[in-house]
Amino acid sequence: MPHELSIVIVSYNCAEHLLKCLQSIHRQVTDFSYEIIIVDNSSTDHSEVAVKTDFPKVNWMSSGYNAGFARANNTGIRASTGRLILILNPDTEMPWFSAKVCILL
Repeated sequence: MPHELSIVIVSYNCAEHLLKCLQSIHRQVTDFSYEIIIVDNSSTDHSEVAVKTDFPKVNWMSSGYNAGFARANNTGIRASTGRLILILNPDTEMPWFSAKVCILL
């Protein structure tokens, strides 16, 4: 089933930032359907285990190599099902209104 919003995040060795970002999304986005797609650029930290443990519904995609920011975003966009796409950096913590503005535009 398509979502209203697909959130694509590119990850590279940023577990702490990524977990804070995901916590802020789950805390703020409550009144419409969304999916989160993380495209990992071959991280060597504990990002994948931490995300899959704390946020099992997140779609984790491993690129297998450092594909770079643009290519990794394109991979996530191709995998998305949302009517709208929001690209976030992993160090983003969403204020309460951010995703709602995306949907209203």
